[in-house]
Amino acid sequence: MIKLSPYIVMFFILMLISGCGADEKVIEDLAFIQTKGYDIIAGEDLEDDGEEVMYRLTTSAPLVEPDREKPKISRVTTARLNKEGIQLNARTTERNIVSGQLRLLLYSKKVVENGLRPLLDVLERDPQIPARAKLAIVEGEVNPLMEREFDEHPRTTIYLDELLEKEARFNVIPEIKVYQFLRDLKDDGKDPTLPMIKLEEEGVAVNGLAFLKNDVYKTKLELDDSLIYFFLEKDVDQGDLNMSLPNPETGKNELVSFTSISTERDISVEKMEESFDVNIEVEMKGTILENIGDIDISDEEGQKEIEKLIEEYVTTKAEEIISFTQQSSVDPLGIGKKVRNSMSFKEWEELNWREEWPGVRVNVEVDIDIRDFGMSVRG
Repeated sequence: MIKLSPYIVMFFILMLISGCGADEKVIEDLAFIQTKGYDIIAGEDLEDDGEEVMYRLTTSAPLVEPDREKPKISRVTTARLNKEGIQLNARTTERNIVSGQLRLLLYSKKVVENGLRPLLDVLERDPQIPARAKLAIVEGEVNPLMEREFDEHPRTTIYLDELLEKEARFNVIPEIKVYQFLRDLKDDGKDPTLPMIKLEEEGVAVNGLAFLKNDVYKTKLELDDSLIYFFLEKDVDQGDLNMSLPNPETGKNELVSFTSISTERDISVEKMEESFDVNIEVEMKGTILENIGDIDISDEEGQKEIEKLIEEYVTTKAEEIISFTQQSSVDPLGIGKKVRNSMSFKEWEELNWREEWPGVRVNVEVDIDIRDFGMSVRG
């Protein structure tokens, strides 16, 4: 057996103790940014009266202090660059501000209308920024939203993060993370989308889907149509539709709650002489939990009738959404990717998809399979 000198043992003990102390000191000195918010400020509003675009950067980070009443810091500064803003913020605190725990990046609508590109470079270059951090657009200014405290939510950062996550889970808005946004931005066959939120009297509410052309805000899709948009974009495993279905036989509307919806989508492309024909087939399955109207869905005939009305409703809405994107000259559905995959690289390079897309004919076919019509008790 090897005997160690007491001095050597003491040396290792001291090294372990000093090492633990160093780590504790580092943690206590850090402020981990969880949310960054950007507002745009015109040059004439600044003291230097310059013409450079300046950004108001609001950062929010929890502090590692168990006895602190408000476990976060919120700091505001004006800068031209993201890193410049962080450095200016750091000068006002004893903490070392880092971005390793970043959850959410918020941009005012005005910022995105001006173009996001000046703020995207840091997302690609800075290894501290997590690729899974979420992005969203704020209708109005970001700073008042981040500065607002909500009594029922101890931390605004966590509240916003979980709100976006929950709404995305039910396919109300897309959950867009850094890596996905940068991927779509660089894809010449698809335009990026971002969720929109808005500060309201009672709290924060999701407010629509923003469609971007390159890095610039172009238009918005209202939430009433968002789920049908997702039917066109991808396979969906969860969703609810509350519909008012025109009944041509009675001249009245059937009110239907169609829930637990799952879909499968297939897109095919056919090259025509002057353009393309795109066919989108959507198979939908779900359950009717509520029906108010003249159609009796307790019998097979009524069930087939309500299925037909839902098919017509979803098809019409889908066609309206596609027409809306074409009129806005944006392709958030990624139809261009399907067209690109149907031709050679040389053919795609010679094609100006942005000019081509508004004239493409898109056919939508919807097939509804109602698996369950709920329980009905009749006396």
